[in-house]
Amino acid sequence: FLGGFLFGWAKPTPVNTANLKNRSNDEVLVALAGPASNLVMAMLMAFVIRLLDVAGIPVYDNMIAGNIGLFSGTTVAPVELISYGLYLFVVFNVMLAVFNLIPIPPLDGSTLLFRFLPPQQAWRIRPFLSQYGMFIVLGVVLLTYSGFARWRAAHETPPLASAASAAASEPQGRTVAVLPFENLS
Repeated sequence: FLGGFLFGWAKPTPVNTANLKNRSNDEVLVALAGPASNLVMAMLMAFVIRLLDVAGIPVYDNMIAGNIGLFSGTTVAPVELISYGLYLFVVFNVMLAVFNLIPIPPLDGSTLLFRFLPPQQAWRIRPFLSQYGMFIVLGVVLLTYSGFARWRAAHETPPLASAASAAASEPQGRTVAVLPFENLS
């Protein structure tokens, strides 16, 4: 990754609906293929992680618990980084499967929505969702991310604040250096 959140880089798979035998039902199967492949990849990687765990190779537990990290001042074994990467592979694939099932175009869930709605209602809302769907999805993603960031900021003590409170509790007459990354060596 390039160091940030990349949105809109996925390209839709071109599908020629003229090649489908039963167009309405086969479109649903085509739409379910993406999320299903994400879930299959997640299950396969979870199986690999379980095999590593049974074989006695350290699995991701310490990194999830926050005991090991790149900036915590502790050393990280390459095996732990690899197993944590495998864990993230599982998490991201499950998240992508759920995200793709949101019933707003251009996501796959919209095909399911339009298939199971009554034809008149689907015919009325399809133009609106097709025209503004990407903006709705982008708004939901940004609002969810900003809400999560606000929640995290409210439940986490910033490094400067914790260092400043530690400095305030020091006895008077001593000079204390306040650095936000005191655990780094």
